[in-house]
Amino acid sequence: MARMHPVGIDLGTTQSVIAYVNAEGNTEILLNSEEETLTPSVVLIDKGKAVVGKRALEASINLSGQVAECAKRDMGLSSYSRTVGNRLLPPEVIQGFILRQLRNDILLRLNDNFQVVIAVPAYFDEKRRQATIDAAKMSGLEVLDIVNEPTAAALAFGQTLGYLNACGAAKQKTNALVYDLGGGTFDVTVVQLDGLRVTTLATDGDVRLGGYDWDLRLSEHAKQRFIEKHPNCKQFDSDFEFHLRRLAEQAKHELSESAITRIVMNHDGGSLDVELSRQQFKEISADLLERTAFTTQQTLREAGLNWSNIDRILLVGGSTRMPMVREMLSNLSGLSPETTIHPDEAVARGAAIFAVSKLREKGLAADAPNLRITDVASHSLGIEGIDERTLRKENISLIARNSSLPKEVVREFVTKEDDQNNVLVRLLEGESSQPEHCSELGRARIKNLPRGLQKGTKVKVVYRLDSNGRLSVNANIPGVGSAAQIDLQRVKSITNSRLDSWKKIVCRDGGLVNYDDIDRLIESTLNDYEPAATDSPYLEKPGLQNIKSKEATLEPAIQSGAPKAASDGLKRTVRDHKRANAVGPMQTLDLINRRRQLKKMFFILGHVIFSLVGIIAGILMLCWFRPELQENLPNWLQEIMGEGSR
Repeated sequence: MARMHPVGIDLGTTQSVIAYVNAEGNTEILLNSEEETLTPSVVLIDKGKAVVGKRALEASINLSGQVAECAKRDMGLSSYSRTVGNRLLPPEVIQGFILRQLRNDILLRLNDNFQVVIAVPAYFDEKRRQATIDAAKMSGLEVLDIVNEPTAAALAFGQTLGYLNACGAAKQKTNALVYDLGGGTFDVTVVQLDGLRVTTLATDGDVRLGGYDWDLRLSEHAKQRFIEKHPNCKQFDSDFEFHLRRLAEQAKHELSESAITRIVMNHDGGSLDVELSRQQFKEISADLLERTAFTTQQTLREAGLNWSNIDRILLVGGSTRMPMVREMLSNLSGLSPETTIHPDEAVARGAAIFAVSKLREKGLAADAPNLRITDVASHSLGIEGIDERTLRKENISLIARNSSLPKEVVREFVTKEDDQNNVLVRLLEGESSQPEHCSELGRARIKNLPRGLQKGTKVKVVYRLDSNGRLSVNANIPGVGSAAQIDLQRVKSITNSRLDSWKKIVCRDGGLVNYDDIDRLIESTLNDYEPAATDSPYLEKPGLQNIKSKEATLEPAIQSGAPKAASDGLKRTVRDHKRANAVGPMQTLDLINRRRQLKKMFFILGHVIFSLVGIIAGILMLCWFRPELQENLPNWLQEIMGEGSR
């Protein structure tokens, strides 16, 4: 039987990389059809053909309206953030085109006997993880599993140091902080390497922060300088914006190697030659770097460690080449970040190592080391319930953020009517106690309950977050001995039937696309994102989740049999969990600024009050010794002096 090749894919925001494990057990980077290690994560759809990679990137300057880039940042949304050829494509489809190209590149180098592991940001929620798997299905890839990018990087690092061989268990225990700043996403994770065991202690991040944002700062700086020089030229089309971002990206790379660079641009008859120093670049992007520093400190606290407990700092992602990143981390930690692993290749290599581990579990790689990998939940999992005291909706936490995975939680529901045959539970991800401030995962519909159940019959529901962060839900009825059927309807997720239709488009030979087919699928896919109507009187109606009324009869959680937030058992569970700070990564900078403003305000206010009290006390003492001065005082002070003399 032909050897099964374990393959790892780093599906990056701006660049993608493929690695595999060879017969000797070493990882190798697989070259693409352009004989290069990096494939730009860019898709061009033009003249009935989908083109991926370098050619698409080059065409983006003149055909920006036909190009999709950074689609990874929009995963989990119903559509890509802008039109591609006047069409709003689901981000999974764009990622599917990229993965199809990567699949073709794998087939060029290896036989078709391979299975892949795809790396995803640790801070990806369940919707984004599911969307990544859907994209892989569209591309025709056979996916073993997904793995968190920082975990993959730690595996690559562990192999480099010899942790992952037969003698790995004899190595010294190491605490490492993985700082992963890619093209469009940011993760920071604290991991512990102990022989063949890799344990994640805490993770945090921002799915919309990466090198792309530094590019935008540079391009905006150059554009403002251009407007200052040419005030009558204020019209900039999308082609120019794309071109300017490319110039900014190039300048960013040059500033990683030299102290000064230039951005030379021409537009609408005007020209500009901007000199930019490394220090200027640092100043105009200081808040972006501070967001990563704040998140890094938060994650360290979540892990229950301080910098003295960290042995190594691992840099992952091409954006960590910026000198400001290394300088910031060195200042915080007192350590020099590691350079033993390639920042562009570490994740793909680690994903390939993880693929070997998964093949071993399936009996397809018996000689592989027995890795033991433990990840954590990047977001809290909860369900929507009702607070009996206020009749308001409340997010009831089931699995706390940074809980070790896999994790399983059992909850009991009760039917609200005699002969009820459905129960609907709204699933949430997030740290807030208010459902509207959380992300809705979907709705678990427990259906086809046995006929004749009395009101108050218990239904036991089991929620499980697997080691890869994927959610599964099961249910049974105690005493009846039969499992209940579960229909898990994810929000903004493409249905299986639509997946098959999209796969036919994505995998069409020669990258050809049929615009009529795409238009029909876009319309039907968007319709799929809306919650399906139901004829059950016990299920919430579409749109009911937006009602803010305090009337209990309008609350979907009560109508559909969800638990009440005030129930003692659930309240104890919530109190027992160590709740993570309800600070989303997108609000990190705002939180920092608010804290600074509050400190400054209290500092100034204290000085003002202290000064006023001192002035009044001085006047009173002076008038006490020289009563004739009281005639010139305000009436209220004269009254005080009069009261004092009496």
